[in-house]
Amino acid sequence: MADQDFDFSAAEGLLKVVADKLGDARPNHMLRFTNWCGYDSEKTLGELLRGGQWLTEEFGITHDAGSGVAFDLVDSIAAQSRKMEGSGAEIVLRTTVAMKALKATQKEGDAAFKSAYGELMRNMRRSGDRRLEVVAMWGQHPDGIALIGDQTVDAGVNQTFSVKAGHWAPGIWAGAEGMRVDVWDPTFTTRRNLNGTMKLVSVTHEKGPSVLGTLKFLGTEAEMDTIAPDDVITFEGAYDDSGDPQEMVGMMVSSQNDSEYAADFSQWGGNTFAVGANLTWEAIDRDIIGLAVDKGLDTNIIGYVSTRSWSNLNVDLHALRVLDSSFSQEKTTAGTKSISWQSSVGVATMEPYAFMKSGSCLFFPDDKKRITRNGSTDWDFKIPEAGGKYMRVLEGKHGVEFRSYTDQLVVNRAVPHCVTGTGIVNS
Repeated sequence: MADQDFDFSAAEGLLKVVADKLGDARPNHMLRFTNWCGYDSEKTLGELLRGGQWLTEEFGITHDAGSGVAFDLVDSIAAQSRKMEGSGAEIVLRTTVAMKALKATQKEGDAAFKSAYGELMRNMRRSGDRRLEVVAMWGQHPDGIALIGDQTVDAGVNQTFSVKAGHWAPGIWAGAEGMRVDVWDPTFTTRRNLNGTMKLVSVTHEKGPSVLGTLKFLGTEAEMDTIAPDDVITFEGAYDDSGDPQEMVGMMVSSQNDSEYAADFSQWGGNTFAVGANLTWEAIDRDIIGLAVDKGLDTNIIGYVSTRSWSNLNVDLHALRVLDSSFSQEKTTAGTKSISWQSSVGVATMEPYAFMKSGSCLFFPDDKKRITRNGSTDWDFKIPEAGGKYMRVLEGKHGVEFRSYTDQLVVNRAVPHCVTGTGIVNS
């Protein structure tokens, strides 16, 4: 147990003050989606979220030319609906601190303790928010967070692999050294690192469209020798030993919904447009947004494109401008953080997104009532098995553990009005 001269009760009080201030802190500007789609604390879920989705209209409609006679009515054809179900996925972040470090900050006073461990909790929150952002976008995607390209260096237990063209998202890999991952075959039948961990040692980012990003892993040589092109990289533990997902369904999956009902009901299925070349304004406005409009989109729309696609599109920024009272020649010629234009149903806003893979894009309705984050809790620093305390003593170790925890899912009720673009080839 802990040394008796450390005042845990006083420390808990200081940590609570810090944690309460972090409740609505989302400082990272790259976290576009989860910042836009705020956590709905008023709709707390139990084990499952259940709801309904209307898929067709009522068709028991009779036409008559006004003959003035008692004409026959056509039979009723009821509208079709299907149930939606979803459950929250849990994410737990752990970090440990040596008892000596706790004692040292305690001796320096409350302000020093709050400063040191306030910064630790802020860093935990930042790390947790980034993981949540990636999972909220790419959770349960068949291509994981990246696809293996080719092996570029074989140095025994250290091996380097390129990421397949079109599957690099810089926001996922920035500062990721030390992160553990799993590598699966494309069918999620065999985990290559079944008997060991796969640790990311170093990252080399993409340099232009022809130089692919590379990832250097540390693991067992025998297991890494089995890694092949098109194998799927996931976060460690995102799938269990049987290949069953342990993370929430992300927007890139729900927006391409191809479940059993999608073939029979177009309003149940999502939309995918195979770009197959550079992403252009014509493809965005006519083909991508057009798919959503054809299914009844009647509101503003937001688009996330990769930083590579953004650079290409920004070259031709003069092609589309917001032609209203906010239009500024100086603003558009200098480049902007987002581009807005009048589409056929409303304002379309496109933004560069560091967590979007270079070969993909996503457009979805700007409707926070239909796309929400719900669950039993947003990020919380209380440790349930420690009686709701903010730290617990580590069994058999001279230190304590801090945790950050959430249980939530992204609820997408706007599937027919979302569109994913695939196969983008950036020049």
